[in-house]
Amino acid sequence: MANPGLPLPGDPDEPPPGALPPGLPETPPPDDAPPAPAPQRDPGIDEPPEPDVPAPPVGPGAL
Repeated sequence: MANPGLPLPGDPDEPPPGALPPGLPETPPPDDAPPAPAPQRDPGIDEPPEPDVPAPPVGPGAL
């Protein structure tokens, strides 16, 4: 004789095996959801300033 205190298999009060706990969504969000926008990078923060190099001479006197 079964113990009346234990839930029987198929008991409507018992969630089926592998069921999600109440309150969780049935399916996860889709993978094709738009990604978060990338932060705009300020080019002057990470990159050193370009050195002031005089332009090479051009014209008949250039070697």
